[in-house]
Amino acid sequence: MILRYGSYTHADAEVSVSISKQPTFNTIGLRKGYIERWQVRGILHAADADTLRTAIETLEAGYGADNYDLVLYASDGVTVRHAMRNAGSPGGVRVMQLDYPEGDGAEYTTYRTYSISLEAEYLTQLGVESYTETYDFSGGGEAWVMVETITGPPLRQTVRQQTPYRCTQSGSSVGGGARPSPPPPAFPGVEHVNERRITYGTPQFLRNGNIQYPLSWSYSFESATPLFALPPG
Repeated sequence: MILRYGSYTHADAEVSVSISKQPTFNTIGLRKGYIERWQVRGILHAADADTLRTAIETLEAGYGADNYDLVLYASDGVTVRHAMRNAGSPGGVRVMQLDYPEGDGAEYTTYRTYSISLEAEYLTQLGVESYTETYDFSGGGEAWVMVETITGPPLRQTVRQQTPYRCTQSGSSVGGGARPSPPPPAFPGVEHVNERRITYGTPQFLRNGNIQYPLSWSYSFESATPLFALPPG
């Protein structure tokens, strides 16, 4: 097997590669994609320490930057066995760690053991990535004030025996790959439509073309009878 990261190519059969995929979930608990991780372990060989040092420097330069394709080929260097592509990943392929885990024996004379960790996240389900909403209730009871008197203590005075029942429904969400739609008003028959607020935020452009779209909303309701509902969830 031949491993290639960007323009850096390992020798045939130089490395062993382990691959894992861990699912990811958005803030409302829905599966949105996965993180793919590659663990690469190999040994550089050289005729002498100076040549080995050059090979190490070339390895470090090859893995010194992110955002390249990582491809495992068959020994023919053409047939693809596995690939972690930079395209399609919001953060791209990232080099997380480069270690030299061994220091015993003849290490760093004519050979050097190395270990490299790389990862990339991929989104497989576009849609609502986050969602929050609140219903704020008020009103409905007696309205009174404290009236100050010239002499004696203040007096409580009822100014309205009943007040309207009020509710404010507000929230926000973020759509992945497309603009989300605002939810419907909870009490459409008693909404102050002129006070409705729908706010579309500036799209957040991530790497490789993925976009997140923020949205917020607010509805106001007023009624002579009690209002009650719970946010969906």
